[in-house]
Amino acid sequence: MRQGRRPDGTIVDPNKMPWVRSGKMTDEEMRATWMYRGTLRAQGGGGPAGR
Repeated sequence: MRQGRRPDGTIVDPNKMPWVRSGKMTDEEMRATWMYRGTLRAQGGGGPAGR
């Protein structure tokens, strides 16, 4: 989330996941973001097929 790398070491496209910006977040900001995300409902239809 902060370094823009997948577990296999490949780099995540910053246009698809804003890790450049989230990499500068404090632990408190990161925690608050994850807590907020947990309150959101899935909208459907926006992700890759089959996921």
